[in-house]
Amino acid sequence: MITEIPTPDDFLATGLQLLNSAWDTGAALMVDLSEAEQYNPDAQELKDDYWQAARVQLSSALAAAQQGNEFLLKSRIATVTPLLLLGAAPKDWPAGCATKPTPFAEFRTLDAQDLIKVHNTCCSPALSDEFITLFEQLRRKRNTIMHSVDKNLSVHVSELFLAVLTINETLGTEKNWASVRHEYLSNAPLSLMHSSDWGDMRLVQELVQ
Repeated sequence: MITEIPTPDDFLATGLQLLNSAWDTGAALMVDLSEAEQYNPDAQELKDDYWQAARVQLSSALAAAQQGNEFLLKSRIATVTPLLLLGAAPKDWPAGCATKPTPFAEFRTLDAQDLIKVHNTCCSPALSDEFITLFEQLRRKRNTIMHSVDKNLSVHVSELFLAVLTINETLGTEKNWASVRHEYLSNAPLSLMHSSDWGDMRLVQELVQ
């Protein structure tokens, strides 16, 4: 018997956490650059070098955004039934699962490349062609980032932000990104070290960059 089956909300929460983690990286880089420009007269001339030095950070953040994308898709699919996420034939299920309780996490789940097909077969409304194109672009980049080294792969901070915003608008809750971000910042570790206004101030700081 399958136990500890995750709910749609479990996948949703993890997906939004990953989107926020990706945004953290881009926002921190933007805020740090803005502060440097206030105090360093040479900052403008060093911007290209700054973004080149942040190449790995931005690539990792984009990979996290795509991981969040996949979890949000899994959340949508799980609203039909989480069992649709099982990605292996029964003969390849964990040994003994028919005779003893076996956690869902021990089962192989769908590959990322199959999520769109399963979603559009089982869920309504279907995802747009534009979003499917974005998903495939991000999936391929994520695979390159995680499994290889491509010196020609470059991620611009605007690409990261646009990906997060599009994913949230398409697959997130009905909240806009500012509301999602505010909720995240209000519960972030640093909010425990500051006043209750820290999340508000940080959000404003991010949005004006």
